[in-house]
Amino acid sequence: MALVKCPECGRENVSDTAEVCPNCGFAIRDYFSKEAEESGVPVQPEESSNNEPSDKRRNKKSTSYYCTYCGTQVDDIPICSNCKFSTARSYKRFCRYCGNEVNGKKCDKCGLPIDGSTAENVMRVIIRVIFIAYYIICSIAVLVSDTVSMLLVSLFSLVIAILVDVFVFRKKSIRRIKSRFAGTDKVVLKLSAIYAGIIIVLAVTPMLLNAIMPTFKSTAPSGSSTAAPTETVCKEHDFSPATCTKPATCKNCGETQGVALGHTPSEWQADTPNYGSGYVWMRKRCTVCGTELDSKLLTIPLHEDGELLLSIREFTERYGRIFKYTDPDFETTFFSPDKDSSGCMIVKDGTEHIGTALFLNKDEEIISDGDAYGIVRIMIVFNTSDMSDVAASAVAAILAVDPSLEFEDAQEVCSDALGKEYTYNGISYHLVIYQGDVLMSIEFE
Repeated sequence: MALVKCPECGRENVSDTAEVCPNCGFAIRDYFSKEAEESGVPVQPEESSNNEPSDKRRNKKSTSYYCTYCGTQVDDIPICSNCKFSTARSYKRFCRYCGNEVNGKKCDKCGLPIDGSTAENVMRVIIRVIFIAYYIICSIAVLVSDTVSMLLVSLFSLVIAILVDVFVFRKKSIRRIKSRFAGTDKVVLKLSAIYAGIIIVLAVTPMLLNAIMPTFKSTAPSGSSTAAPTETVCKEHDFSPATCTKPATCKNCGETQGVALGHTPSEWQADTPNYGSGYVWMRKRCTVCGTELDSKLLTIPLHEDGELLLSIREFTERYGRIFKYTDPDFETTFFSPDKDSSGCMIVKDGTEHIGTALFLNKDEEIISDGDAYGIVRIMIVFNTSDMSDVAASAVAAILAVDPSLEFEDAQEVCSDALGKEYTYNGISYHLVIYQGDVLMSIEFE
């Protein structure tokens, strides 16, 4: 047995009979056994301390590894075929190099150190995150304060972070790179150039930003500046006129004089009426600046000068919307069987025909055009003897022509119009039973 230098990572004082290098895992014994055979020097059999035949240990491949979670030989595959755990993680239950169960930092069988734990890897990540966060904070402080001292602190923190990462966490990796690419000048030169470039970019970024920001501040509009405003002394004020919300203000120094004039409200003004809904928005605006000061929603009459302000189609749509609130089982449909007539059909449950509404003009003629106006009377002929269906249809019709009524008011009007003519809000209602048929007349005065 002799102490040699690892050909892979360069570690000193490694036994030439060791199965692998304790630093990098290189197959030491296989390498030097082969070298001795090629040179003609007889190989002395090693007495196995683990009661394992020397020929078996000598012939073991360097790629033979064991799962650190269950101890199964995995031959350097990423996932153990037995327990399905990642072989790249260090669970510290079994030795990676011989498969022996371990309890300490070194294997009792082969004497090799156990890989770092997951907690150690997490600690490395945490330390790196702390350094990066500290560097970012220092960079922001440079931009805010515009001081050379903060820039120096930022650069110092960056250097410390790089040194800690290289000499603490990546020391082993650097040795492996050196041994692997020894004699390959181009590769080493490229790696060095990339690493130096990263350092330079990270180092000069705060300086570039610190140099650019004053330029932005000097060219930015006056309204975007965050600096405290400087006091301006006016030799002679130039006041702008007072408005509804602002007093008279000097254009040069911003000094105010007096108070704001306040809004001057107008009379209530109506928007364009929506006869389909039966409502209109009333608004008050300032007569000076036009700002809306108040608004309210009012019902509007749907008849004027003895005529309904809706066409047959518009009445049919409004009649159907009323049914959705009073009795959803009912609906209305516009129909035009021929060019000489048109009307509104009342349907229950989608199929049952309850009644038909026809529309007459001032000459007592049926209106044929569904989009025409000039309706002075609505005649509803009911096709059912069920008075509950008749009452539901009549109440909805009353609400359709008079938006000012509530549901209970429409029920009272329907009751008062049964068997006699009843007038309310300029509209005459008459609900009568004639020769077994139920008829309803709605006439606009």
